[in-house]
Amino acid sequence: MTATTIIETPDYFYSSVLPVVQNSFALDHKWADGVLYRDESPQDVIYGDLDQKTGFVLFIHQKWNERDFRELNLIAIAYRHDVHSLRDLVPDHVDWLQSMRNQVVNILPEIYGIKMKSMQPVLYVPYPPGKYHFHFLIREKSSPILQEELRSGRALLLDHVINQLQQGVFYRDVTLKFEVNQ
Repeated sequence: MTATTIIETPDYFYSSVLPVVQNSFALDHKWADGVLYRDESPQDVIYGDLDQKTGFVLFIHQKWNERDFRELNLIAIAYRHDVHSLRDLVPDHVDWLQSMRNQVVNILPEIYGIKMKSMQPVLYVPYPPGKYHFHFLIREKSSPILQEELRSGRALLLDHVINQLQQGVFYRDVTLKFEVNQ
């Protein structure tokens, strides 16, 4: 498999990527709503902040068996429908992102107890996302999958994103560089 480096300028995103992904918004929101409202969720929801503006649902990714914490794999999906991906984040979202981050960091030890003592969970925003409904992922720091996502530019640490927003960055104006496998 060959990796191709993509340099996605804001102009390229808005002229070429967004028109294509906009077609998936309805399906992606349907998927998210199935999880958020538990209509058709095969995943195990482990926590939920039910506020429709600031809340989210935290669930176990179907590929994680919950036994090997080195393979920790959780997803947090926001209730908001107005933020589809990293590209929609603006400085006004800092408090919202910090709230979700803090809730996840605080709830994991409560849910998993002593098993979390030796863990270093990493929260990150995938880009480009698999689904265009805002979500972030949680993996163990030593996870080979996480390390590959970070190396390839397909994972942006949530703390870094928050810091950038605090500095006044609008992700709609940022050129993003990442690799895709072909």
